[in-house]
Amino acid sequence: MTRSARRVLLGSMFAAGMAMIANSTAAQITQQLESCSRDDGVAPSLRVEACSAIIRSGRFTGPNLALALLHRGNAHYANLDYDRAIADFDEAIRLNPKAANAFNDRAIARRAKGDLDSAIADYSEAIRLDPKFAFLYANRGIAYRAKGELERAIADYSEAIKLDPKSPRVFAYRGAAFSDRKDYERAIVDYDQSARLDPSDAATFAGRGLARHLKGDLDLALVDFNEAIRLDPKHAELFSRRAAIYMTKRDYDSAVADLSETIRLDPNDKFGVPANVIKVKMRVDDMRHIFGLNTESREF
Repeated sequence: MTRSARRVLLGSMFAAGMAMIANSTAAQITQQLESCSRDDGVAPSLRVEACSAIIRSGRFTGPNLALALLHRGNAHYANLDYDRAIADFDEAIRLNPKAANAFNDRAIARRAKGDLDSAIADYSEAIRLDPKFAFLYANRGIAYRAKGELERAIADYSEAIKLDPKSPRVFAYRGAAFSDRKDYERAIVDYDQSARLDPSDAATFAGRGLARHLKGDLDLALVDFNEAIRLDPKHAELFSRRAAIYMTKRDYDSAVADLSETIRLDPNDKFGVPANVIKVKMRVDDMRHIFGLNTESREF
């Protein structure tokens, strides 16, 4: 079950508490329930406000109150307010310590804060409570990979694939871990399967392109990054990575063009591109000077 599908289920369970609400306030509470339980189409601040009203109302207790806290925690998470999110997840777990999703969501917030050991402990408890939910293993695998524990990450991704062999994302996750381990052949096999299951995901083609680049298959790497850029033409890092392939191929004009596009898409310079553009342009000028070509480099 995907996280969004689970949210719909939780929202439906939460709405069942309406049986306890007096008719005079039903419409107001219904609207608050709707806003609180949605994780799309409603601004996080409005979700926090709606959930807080429900929590303050005193009309819900036990598992239903835990769900309100869980929803508010996820709204805080969407606002990047991880401490408040974790506080709400703490209370939700206290009220309903058998809710695997609460441990999973707290783990996600802890991982976002960089507290990987605590995140792994929460994922492990969630898995103990719900051992057939594939994405719990995938999420723990992400934390293990972030710690550099690649064998454990790969083991978790493999278990997730065993439980849900139709998930393209998990094949891509395992492919990334194999690539980290410099096992590029197995990485490419996993990215192949991910692309077969979902040919619309630019990240899969970018991941396979990176593995092929590191393996030395520059032409195939270029094909993958071309497709990734076609699918997601506003992603600056894709152009930066394709530029690296062009540089390896000594196609410096194309590298400059891609680095220039990276700057246009990312004027805040997350990837340190301007310095690279200068270096590549100097290399272009050097090559042209050596071979007696026109020394004017491409404008950008």
